[in-house]
Parts: sequence; structure tokens; C-alpha cells
Amino acid sequence: MTVENSNKIRGILCSILKGPALMCASGPLIQTFIGSLGFNSDFNYVHTTILQAVSMLTIILASNWADRGNIIKRNAIIQLPLAFLYLFYVPFCFFRFGDGNALFPFVLLTLIGVFQMVITGLDTVCAYKLPYFVYKVEHYGVISSIGGIIGSLINLGITALIAKLSETVEYTSIMLVAFCISFVLVVLAAVAQFYQKSLIDMDAVQINDKKQKPVPLKTLFMTPVFIRLLPAHLMRGFAAGVLGVISIVALDLGYDETVTTTMASLQQIAGFIGCAVFGVLSVYIRPRALTFFSSFVFLLLPFAMTTNKMLFFVLVTVIQFGRMIVDYAVPVAMMKAVPVELAGGYNAWRMVLHTGGGLIASSVAAFIPTNVLFIIAVVFQLVAAVLFMFDKSTRTEDSIFLSKEERKGVI
Repeated sequence: MTVENSNKIRGILCSILKGPALMCASGPLIQTFIGSLGFNSDFNYVHTTILQAVSMLTIILASNWADRGNIIKRNAIIQLPLAFLYLFYVPFCFFRFGDGNALFPFVLLTLIGVFQMVITGLDTVCAYKLPYFVYKVEHYGVISSIGGIIGSLINLGITALIAKLSETVEYTSIMLVAFCISFVLVVLAAVAQFYQKSLIDMDAVQINDKKQKPVPLKTLFMTPVFIRLLPAHLMRGFAAGVLGVISIVALDLGYDETVTTTMASLQQIAGFIGCAVFGVLSVYIRPRALTFFSSFVFLLLPFAMTTNKMLFFVLVTVIQFGRMIVDYAVPVAMMKAVPVELAGGYNAWRMVLHTGGGLIASSVAAFIPTNVLFIIAVVFQLVAAVLFMFDKSTRTEDSIFLSKEERKGVI
């Protein structure tokens, strides 16, 4: 077996193992967990906003972290403290808190999330630099989609089970088991990633040279691709941030825990289909075009303000489907547009902008009408899609289709 094929297997395995754990600590599952402890939606919005702010700050402070040392080993090792943090959620599963006595436990719960976001932020800084060393660039999109497809199927089964169990079992009891399993999964993912090997000489790109100075921020910020796509990353982040709090919106619309946990299952269905579609289309269509056309499903977002449960489910699923393709297509497009020597810093600041957009979305969500929030998200996503589609850094070829030569060896 070649080194790259071995890396592919380990990378896909790592993605599959971490997927359920990350799902338990974010989105509908953790937001429903916070609500089940007795915290109202205001607490939920504050919690989400704080964690996004911490994530953004971590990425800013560690923007050059991926450009030093052995990125493969380091990114594997930082998974271990992330794993142990899941165990810190366990004591909360045995208590209920009302608004009157909620502040102190809320602070503790948020602190756990803060530490998780710090580690996740470090992981994010490395995540988009790592593929340069363990895969060929043209293989990255398909590898990502394979991991996403398998992971989505597994997550779908998990969320469906949680939704079914929540009808008869207390949600906190379900999450107690989920947090313990998440600990084991993240540890196993760390082991899988630790044994990946670099395809290129890290010294050749000055990664291991301790005397190598990181790319100055001024140089990075003045890079044309950074300047031109800055608004796109920020606006895409805002739209993603709105989708990130949609389960809180569902609770405000009067839906209960069974609906929000079902939403988590539907997101996995959308993720599975989105990954599969991206995996097939990415062999033939360039990522900038996939980003552009998939963004139009966001036009359905304002119609999600409905108390018709089935319509709500359908709309959320379709929107998440389009969002999933965008989430896979943008990193692939950036991997082709940004040279390896700038990849660590560029992608770190790209994620700062993306997270910053999400932070803005969650910050204003509690203060402006939801229908207005949804309309802004639609406009921002479509503007971002146009920028990704037509910027000359991503439009390196006139055709949106890959040539036969480019398609060779992708699978």
C-alpha cells in the first residue's frame, strides 16, 4: 500500500471517529442539552456567541501555529485534551437548573465549552494545512467527501437513535452516554491521525526550520487573494452562523426536543446526500462553480419561519444539503488558490473571518426579527457565492468543468 493510500484510510477513519463526538458538542444536540438543563434561549444564544468569540480569538492568536513543527503529530496530540473535556459534561447530566439558580452552573458549562473551542481552534488552524502534506491536491475533495458520506451515515443512525430514545428517556441521560462514547472516539481518532506520514519533505517548505520566520501579517493581508475574498469569507460565515442557531429558532417557534433532535438527524441526511453529490460532481465540476450553484438553496431560508413541522423539516434539510456542498467546495477551492507557504496563515485568517461572521450572526440573533436575520443571511451567502465564482484566484481556468487529464487518478 502506498503512503498516500495509507494516509487516505487513516484520514477517513479519523474523520469518521471525530464526527459523532463533534456533533455531540455542537449544533442541535448541545443546544438541546443546554435547554434540557433548564436554561432558556437567551442563555443558549449567549453560550453560542461566547464560544464563537473564543474560537475566533484562538485562531487569530495561533494563526502561524500550523507553519511550525511536525503538523501531523502535533495535530494528533491536541486531540487528547479535547477527548477528556467531554467527560467534564457528565456531572451536568445529573442536575436541573432554573433561571433563578442558573448563573454559576452556566458559567461552568460555558468554561468547558471555552476550553473545547480553544483546542478546536488549534485543530482548525492545522486542518486546512494538513492535506498539503498527506494527500495530493487533486485527491483532497474526493477524500473529504468519502469521509463525509460514511460519517453522515453513522451520525444519521446516532441522531435517529437519540431522537427515538428521547421520546421515553430523559435527554440528559442519553447525552451522559453520548459524552462518554465521544471521549473514546476522539482518543481513537488521535491514534489514527498520529500514524499518518508526510508525502513531501517538510524541510523543503521550511516547516521544521525553527529559524524560519512566519509570513508577516502585513504580507499575508496584502496578498490579492486575501483582500479580494475577505468579504466572501465573512459573509459566508454569517450565513453559516444563522444556520448554526436554527435549532434555537425552532425552540422559540414552539417546537420541542423531539423536533430539534430530529433536525439533527435530518442534518445528517443532508450531509450524507451533500457529501455524495459533492464527491461525484467534484470529479467533473470545479469547486468554485459548486459553491456558486449550491448557494441558491439559501433562498428557501426565509420560508423556514413556519409552524408547519413537516415543511420546516423539508426546508431545513434542503438548505443544509446546499450548505454541505459549499462547506466542502470552498476549502478545496482555497487549497488550489493558495500556495503551501501561505496556507497555514491564510486558512487560519480565513477561518477567523468565517467564525467572525458566525459570531456576528449569533450576537444579533436575539435582537432582530428572525425573518430579517434570514433575509440578510440569504443576501450575504449569494454575494459570497458570486465572489468565489468569479474571483481570478479561484477562476484559474475559464471552463467550470475539469478536463480529462485533470480527472485522471482522482479516484
